[in-house]
Amino acid sequence: MIRIAGEMAYSDYPHLVLKKWLYELNVSVGELARRLSVHPELIRNFVDGKRKNIGVKIKDIVRAVVDVAEFNGSISKYEEFVPDFVVKVANFDGMVVLDFLNKIGLEPVLGDVLDEMVFGLVVFDTYKLAVGYDIRALYSHFMTYTDKAIVFLHSDDYAPVLLKFMSVRPRVVVYHNLNAVFDVKGLHRRLGIPFAVAELEEEELMRRLEF
Repeated sequence: MIRIAGEMAYSDYPHLVLKKWLYELNVSVGELARRLSVHPELIRNFVDGKRKNIGVKIKDIVRAVVDVAEFNGSISKYEEFVPDFVVKVANFDGMVVLDFLNKIGLEPVLGDVLDEMVFGLVVFDTYKLAVGYDIRALYSHFMTYTDKAIVFLHSDDYAPVLLKFMSVRPRVVVYHNLNAVFDVKGLHRRLGIPFAVAELEEEELMRRLEF
């Protein structure tokens, strides 16, 4: 779900992304329209590029696609592949990330991590990890509670160390350092972690997610 939502939110052609996933997951326009309670023609015109939107938020569209695919049994071949979704935001603010997660349909979970409450989010803060936390033990501990971990990478200095020891992929990786994204791109490739980047300022990020 995160993969599809992310692709739609950051693509200049979200209708083509939706069209691709409808085909890949064998979801018909009619099924999606019934799930969203909209007229099929709205969706058909959108995926054909004749409309800019269908008046429904991305997370609701994607949730409907996934629900239909799960009901049809066509999503099983994708369920084990949940890539990292890497977000680059300027002037990082916890509320921006919380809003972002809500919009793509990922519920914030847990809470106090490394003595830092960030609106109920699970946070692995690499700035604090630099002062001696056992990365593997820490990650393993919190992954027993949730598979929806969020990792804030403040600097490319610590990113390689953190990523190498992760036994389970994080669902969301947020780069605070605006240069770190590009510095670790090769590492992501070597580790086989799918890589996506949003080169957007906060206002533009939020505008796109409003769809």
